[in-house]
Amino acid sequence: FKTKISNEYKRILLKNEHVDQILCLLSSSICYWIWINCSDCYHVTKSDICMTPVPKSILNNDTLKKLSSNLLNDLEKHKIIKLINRGGERREESQYNLSKSKDLIDQIDLELAKHFDLSEEEIYFMINYDSQNRIMKN
Repeated sequence: FKTKISNEYKRILLKNEHVDQILCLLSSSICYWIWINCSDCYHVTKSDICMTPVPKSILNNDTLKKLSSNLLNDLEKHKIIKLINRGGERREESQYNLSKSKDLIDQIDLELAKHFDLSEEEIYFMINYDSQNRIMKN
């Protein structure tokens, strides 16, 4: 997200002109695959983000800029707002369901695959990796 939506989220400092491309990268199946293979598979930490390779060629990619905007709009469109009790206080919490945006994430993956020089077989693997667990239909 481009804005802080919770105290659990930490800020990543980026040049404004690279925010959309990095948002796409961090939302991609490629990043998910790296995270699932190199992390505790529960938390997303600064070191997890820093280990994700960033091809310089993505930093000026206009297609990723558009896909970033589309993804954020789609996530907002499908979010569910729930009322929760925390510490005796009742408040709203937004829940985002990435499975509803799978088609956009696939488009992001296809665009990023060009920059990671992935073969068709590798692209297919990335897009479908762990889909039975990642893309649960609600």
